[in-house]
Amino acid sequence: MEGGKFRYFVFDPPLILLQIVAVQAWYYAVLGSILFLIGTSEEVPLSVDLLFDDSSLKALPVKMSYLIASPIAGGLLGCIVGRAKQCLDFAATIHVVHLFGTLLYAGVPKTLNWWIINCVCIGITAATGEYICMNVDLGAIRVGSKSSPSVESSKKLKYRQSDANE
Repeated sequence: MEGGKFRYFVFDPPLILLQIVAVQAWYYAVLGSILFLIGTSEEVPLSVDLLFDDSSLKALPVKMSYLIASPIAGGLLGCIVGRAKQCLDFAATIHVVHLFGTLLYAGVPKTLNWWIINCVCIGITAATGEYICMNVDLGAIRVGSKSSPSVESSKKLKYRQSDANE
């Protein structure tokens, strides 16, 4: 390992491909579930068109489904990818793969609404994933005892200071 680097990273294509497949599968599972729940309550006809046809984004419940699925997908990124630096890459990959699915199913998305919703969803997904990853990285590091040594030493320091002030 070279000196001066915080984390050693080995390029591992099979791991990256598995992460992409996992994130994509979870994204469609979450989006499909939300479309099902909102679609049945709002009486929107359920079909694959809701996922891959750009004209389906004219309905407000479908737009809301995409926007609700984005922070959940960001949380999944935090769990599956686990690195804040890679969250934007994987968030963009989710939507690029979705674009390819849309191209195969219905052709080039013609509505500006589709492009705007997907760009906003990339931002929400990446920001949520990065936030979760950073919070996990900033968590307390325990070293073999029930409480952190730094907490114990700071308590002792406070007691010494209070004794000196009296």
